[in-house]
Amino acid sequence: MKGWQVPAYPMPEDLTSITVQRIVVREGLTMDLANELLLDIRKQVEFLEKQKG
Repeated sequence: MKGWQVPAYPMPEDLTSITVQRIVVREGLTMDLANELLLDIRKQVEFLEKQKG
């Protein structure tokens, strides 16, 4: 929704309960943009933690 692309990668069969997300940043990322990303991640984690299931 915000334009961030953070893909999730499933793990091998012996680690299927774990999913890894990787963030790749390019040279020139500003501190303001990094802070905005962290704020958006925090908001979404808070939203997900409130969900049932």
